[in-house]
Amino acid sequence: MAVRTHAPLTARRRWNLRAAVVMVEFVVAATAIAGAAGMLADNAIGLPDAWLAATPFPTWAWPAVLLLAVVAVPMSIALVGEVRRAVWSPLASTLAGTVLMVWVVVQIVVVRHFFLLQPVLAAAGLVIIVLSGWLHRGGPPRRPSGRRVAMRRV
Repeated sequence: MAVRTHAPLTARRRWNLRAAVVMVEFVVAATAIAGAAGMLADNAIGLPDAWLAATPFPTWAWPAVLLLAVVAVPMSIALVGEVRRAVWSPLASTLAGTVLMVWVVVQIVVVRHFFLLQPVLAAAGLVIIVLSGWLHRGGPPRRPSGRRVAMRRV
């Protein structure tokens, strides 16, 4: 059975991929924080009350807290991990992207209304998963003996 190998990423391409992941994670986290702040500020962002009526919540406060806890916090943790090049950053980015996509699906099912931001955010979650996977694919190269080669940070 042949082992499939990928050409190693150049330092420039790795930097570009990391920058793209960080930018998307930043935009999603900032958007979630702004959305939650708008909901907490007496629905200053103007979401229709009909959407709230379809949920078990009497006010926009709980949806705002859930948005912070489920989207903003995991995305911010993934963002910090990517910026610091933490060993756990691939897992954090993959989980944050997956949680974002699940959030969108649950939102559509619960609220029963569709709006433009939902597919945009679902696509952002998928982009984070794909770019992070591409950035961190394969890990450090292996010697013929099977032992990993120590790599310095790029």
